[in-house]
Amino acid sequence: MASYQRVALFIFFDAIERDLVARIRSACGFDCPDILTINERGKARLRLQSRNEETDGGDHDLLHGLDLGDKYSILLRHKARLDGISAEYYLSKRNLFERAIPVRNATMHGRPLTTDEYSIGFSLAHEFLSAPGYWPTLFATYKEYGQNPDALLSVSVKLWDEDIQGEVLNNLPVPDYDDTGFQPRRALEADLKKKILGRHPVVTVLGDGGDGKTALTLQTLYGLLHSNDHGFDAIVWVSAKTNRLTTNEITRIEGAITTSLGIFEEVAEQFEAGEDAPIERVKRLISNNKVLLVIDNLETVLDDTLIEFASDIPGDSKVVFTSRVPLGGDLSVKVPPFSESESLPYLRRLIDAYDITALRGSSDAALKRYLTRLAHKPLLVKWFAIGVSTGLDPARIVADPSIALKFCMENVVEKLQENGKSVLSTMSVVPQAISANIIQHITFLEPKCVEDGLAELSRFGLVEKTTSAEVERLYRLKPFARSYIARVIRLAPKDAESILGRFRGVSSAFQEERGVGQRNKYDPKSFSVRTQSEALAARRLRHASGLAIRSRFEEATKIIDELKITSPEYFEVYRVQAFVQYRLGDVSGALTSYEAALDQADNQPQLHYFYGRFLMQSYGDHASARDQFDEALKIDPHDTALLREASRANFYLYDFDRAQDHILQAWAAGFSNARDEVIVNDLQSQLHIRQCDHLLTTGDPKGALDAMTRLHEFLKTINPAIVDDLMIQHLSKSFRLIETLKRLPIAADTEMLDSTKYFIRNLSPRTNLLVDPESDLIAPETLYDRSGELKSHGRTEKFGFLQDTFGVDTYVSKSSVTANLWKDMCDGRTVRYDIESNDSQRTWAENIALL
Repeated sequence: MASYQRVALFIFFDAIERDLVARIRSACGFDCPDILTINERGKARLRLQSRNEETDGGDHDLLHGLDLGDKYSILLRHKARLDGISAEYYLSKRNLFERAIPVRNATMHGRPLTTDEYSIGFSLAHEFLSAPGYWPTLFATYKEYGQNPDALLSVSVKLWDEDIQGEVLNNLPVPDYDDTGFQPRRALEADLKKKILGRHPVVTVLGDGGDGKTALTLQTLYGLLHSNDHGFDAIVWVSAKTNRLTTNEITRIEGAITTSLGIFEEVAEQFEAGEDAPIERVKRLISNNKVLLVIDNLETVLDDTLIEFASDIPGDSKVVFTSRVPLGGDLSVKVPPFSESESLPYLRRLIDAYDITALRGSSDAALKRYLTRLAHKPLLVKWFAIGVSTGLDPARIVADPSIALKFCMENVVEKLQENGKSVLSTMSVVPQAISANIIQHITFLEPKCVEDGLAELSRFGLVEKTTSAEVERLYRLKPFARSYIARVIRLAPKDAESILGRFRGVSSAFQEERGVGQRNKYDPKSFSVRTQSEALAARRLRHASGLAIRSRFEEATKIIDELKITSPEYFEVYRVQAFVQYRLGDVSGALTSYEAALDQADNQPQLHYFYGRFLMQSYGDHASARDQFDEALKIDPHDTALLREASRANFYLYDFDRAQDHILQAWAAGFSNARDEVIVNDLQSQLHIRQCDHLLTTGDPKGALDAMTRLHEFLKTINPAIVDDLMIQHLSKSFRLIETLKRLPIAADTEMLDSTKYFIRNLSPRTNLLVDPESDLIAPETLYDRSGELKSHGRTEKFGFLQDTFGVDTYVSKSSVTANLWKDMCDGRTVRYDIESNDSQRTWAENIALL
């Protein structure tokens, strides 16, 4: 049955055409033998025959067999028979007619109309009503139905040319939007048509409930029928829609198809008779013919049978599904809600179509507020308009759309697996976009379960990724899904509060970790965090580092693997992975992990710092290490830790000038802690000694003597309080060089050389320097109050090696400590100890205690 709006448009176009026929007859009279051309007569007779109307009359009678465009062309062709004013009037309406002719054809032939086409049709009628002298029939018709609009409900119209020549067999239904017209979605229509006509055998029109999947599909299919450029032998439509949304309830559709078997039975009974099972008959139908099979509302009947059927479509046939849930392996067209620019004119069209006086005077701003509450969903906008037309208060409708929410969401949520439901519930409570890592922290789910849950919610279109995050993937529950959980499912208050409580803890963790990372980013135990999610990851990474130190590598690796799922963009994950691999002895793996960390981060100088130190320690690759330090210094040019390591790399490469420049910059930058001051002074002394040694080796004794002089001047100004045992060991290497310089045939300043030795011997009050008169080697008797940890490398059942903060290894016997203390040391606990030595310079640890 044609809609009220279509009937009105049909009547108006019929009246306009009657007025055109009357004007042609009046202008031409019966003395005009050739009102029509031969082709026009033939066309008119065929049309009238198809309607079982008289075809034996002359041109005056045949005019009724032509369409609007033909009649208008005939009138203009005979304009010489019109008076000048009339001829000018009809000519001025050419553009209006050109726009209206396709609308008239669609109206008379029963094809679905768009909102634009309804607007064009009624605008034409309104324009012509301003000139009743030219359109008397139209004016009289409008006056009749204007005085009694309900009379339109009793009018029965017969659609013209229902069997359009060349149109393929089809059973497409009359669209639900026939009363208002289809709101054009041209990009989506073009995309769907392209995919239907493409190579892929299965296409799914995918979207949330109420977003217009069915309407879009029907409009596209009717367009294919009209254009006839598809090549299908038949277009078969079957719907599995089981419910209908009314203004105050969800009603069940009587006789609705609820199983895949029902789908196949429906198609087989209409198009492929036989005794075989329905699915076999359908397969035979699409195998022997080029059929476009369309199954509407797939989610209500989706099962293994349909999935298997869709996986093997024979021949050149195609299957189109409309569905709220993805099929998998199909080609999809995703249908979103209306944009604001689409929903507002659509609501205005509904207001006109249903004559909603309560909304007619509403401003655009007021209507936009309603549309926002309705999520711009086409179905809900229409549901809202119909509700208001029945007298309901618009504010009350949008205040509690629970019925509509349930209609649009229930089928989807019921399909979710447990992981998806858990993640959905959590995200419905948290007020902002969150990462997978935060979801894991709140839900206590395994990372793989969180990933699976998010993937499912993404496939079902319930969550969206935010585009503002630059360093990690964040997910936000779509407003409509959030409203469904809040209004329909309604989590228990205690469950919601539990989720929010754990979420609030994330913020405090973030502030704490940021403070730690900002204090000293070059400390391996510090982590740079940019987001709340990274703060949670940093805490787990710190734990993983501790496990690796205690040789619990399997547990540490498990944490890393989990974080690579929940925080794959966080560069610190790969830095700690490199540390764990290094501790395991997997140097090449550590190298790859450092490179992955650098790929994930920009402007993170500490990564270049750690990578450079790794290259020096593991590969002795000082050139590549220097490159890393240089990159770090571009970002952070005044950090002492960076400058000292850059200096170290340079003097290993014998680039002493650059090494000295970095040391000078480090002094200028100042020292934030005593350790940095000790190391920089140590590096300065090593630089002079190495330069002296290098110049002696390369045949420049005078340059070597100058380097030793610089060491002497440096030692004259050094603060003895910052000299530690390791620096003494480094300084002792100069004794051999001093003796060599004394024996060279140059004017060596022996007083300066002896003074240098004297300075070195007397620098550390904590160290007894025993000098071998033959070799000038120094041997410490006892070094007190060292701190360090037991190394995993080289450890046996009976002994191991303690490594202090400066990297000095000292032998320790298991028999020298208690069993419990040995266990604590093996677990990575830090201890305090003294270093004893004998005349042969063999050292070992004594007086060991937990720090």
